[in-house]
Amino acid sequence: MKMSSLYSKVTILLIGFLLLTRSIYCQKTGSLKQQDFLEEIEFEWARGLLFVPVQIEGKTFRFILDTGGSLSISTTIQELFSFEQIAVAKVVGVNKLSKRVPYVKVPSLRLGALEFSNYNATVSDYTGYPYDCLRADGIIGRDFLKDLILELDLPNKKLKLSDNPLKLKLPKEGGIPVKIDRKTSLPYIQVNVEPFGKQWVVFDSGSDDVFSFKTQTIEQYRRKSKFKEHPIETFFGVTSLGASGVIPKPMAAFTTYIESLQLGDAALEGFYTDISKRSRSRIGTGLMKYGKVTLDYQRKKFYFQPKEKSQKATAMKGSIGFLPRYAGEAYIVTALQSGSEAEKKGLRLGDTILQINELNLRDMEAIKHCQLYLEGYNWEATEQTELVFLSRGEEKAITVKTIKY
Repeated sequence: MKMSSLYSKVTILLIGFLLLTRSIYCQKTGSLKQQDFLEEIEFEWARGLLFVPVQIEGKTFRFILDTGGSLSISTTIQELFSFEQIAVAKVVGVNKLSKRVPYVKVPSLRLGALEFSNYNATVSDYTGYPYDCLRADGIIGRDFLKDLILELDLPNKKLKLSDNPLKLKLPKEGGIPVKIDRKTSLPYIQVNVEPFGKQWVVFDSGSDDVFSFKTQTIEQYRRKSKFKEHPIETFFGVTSLGASGVIPKPMAAFTTYIESLQLGDAALEGFYTDISKRSRSRIGTGLMKYGKVTLDYQRKKFYFQPKEKSQKATAMKGSIGFLPRYAGEAYIVTALQSGSEAEKKGLRLGDTILQINELNLRDMEAIKHCQLYLEGYNWEATEQTELVFLSRGEEKAITVKTIKY
């Protein structure tokens, strides 16, 4: 289920980390019963996220596999099992905004045949929009994966986990260097982004990006006049929500043309980046459309086995000049593309969207919000979009051309 690429940028990135007292954060927790194993697990794929079945006390739940996140369970699971609360944690999302949540100890859970014991977890509310559309019960994150080898195969929807490199058919030589952040355990990989040079970026399976810059990095490049031959597009507003669930203040975010994203001997060619993020540059599950991905935490290597050595890539597909977001009582303009036709014809940040082509957004009870969230508006298939919106109490109708990248 793929959304319109532009709408999908108003997305939830599940990356977050815990800020606890030093004694609790440094406390050694969690153990894995099995050794010398190769476990294969089928995953579901929805909206660029990987969902894996997790068993807790004999009941099966649907968790997101997120190399950028850490173990989190829903309030529903906590109400069901009443796990011991050991602290209050601060969860920080992709926008560097935070909220405090309960921190509990989960005695045991199973991922396939693997049994994990005594892991600490944050407790988050997954019942509100858009979490309810994802039907997620929690997150399996880097605290589970940091000593293992993780292989992701999208065509076959297979996840392989192992503690022994010999059980996976990995190249004996090569691989992309990986750095594990000491504080957050986030995996950084080194890539070459032409024409900008080498970058250390997070591999974040909680994001559906192919590649996105850190916003500050784009701003630094712009001050150095790096964009004379390579166009940059600016969106102002809210372009992503984080694990904290706190809606950030409007700010600038960018997309720009990439000549080549080189991952070892492979390359993705000629595409516009996903919209930049405030916290970090990252590669997400969008990479999995182009080949098999393996993250070896043990040897600190990242392997990308592409379908072809050089492939034309697609991240940002197109634009009609704004990003919409469901705000509970209406769909609003959450981000506006600077200099776009929509802006020139009077669309403003915060305006209420009443209709997009044949889609009537006036009747909130009749709209299938989750279907829109998961599948999008499909405006990329048309040359132009007819838009009706409410701005400062006045209803307006405009037609804008689709910008195709």
